[in-house]
Amino acid sequence: MVDDDPVVRQMLARVLVESGYHAVAVATGSEAIEALGDLGSVDVALVDVELPGESGWTTLAAMRRQVPALTAIIITAWPHQQAAAREAGASGCFEKPLDFAGLLLAIDRAIEAQLAGSADARGSTIQGSPPSPTFHCHE
Repeated sequence: MVDDDPVVRQMLARVLVESGYHAVAVATGSEAIEALGDLGSVDVALVDVELPGESGWTTLAAMRRQVPALTAIIITAWPHQQAAAREAGASGCFEKPLDFAGLLLAIDRAIEAQLAGSADARGSTIQGSPPSPTFHCHE
């Protein structure tokens, strides 16, 4: 997760950890790119739009060059970013103040979709159809 606001970063990390996730929280795009390189992969990247230095959009593009199938959710204080998030390939866009329940649901669905895709790639049979890529949005 990358957000330059220390309060948002700390609160979001706490919510994620209390929900059973391992959270890596950084403040800048360059730190996010470095953390992704160190980790090699993440389940979901939460990317703030407004970052010092490189924007969240630039950061997401750089992260996608490292991990092309990266699942990302945009978090932003700027209104009306849904179309740009969709164009950037994000699976969701949440405006601050964050709806944590909605965000956690979007994260769960993104991970479920990845697992369904992994099972399909291994040739497993899954009951029903796999989740389709859905764009989750909350204003």
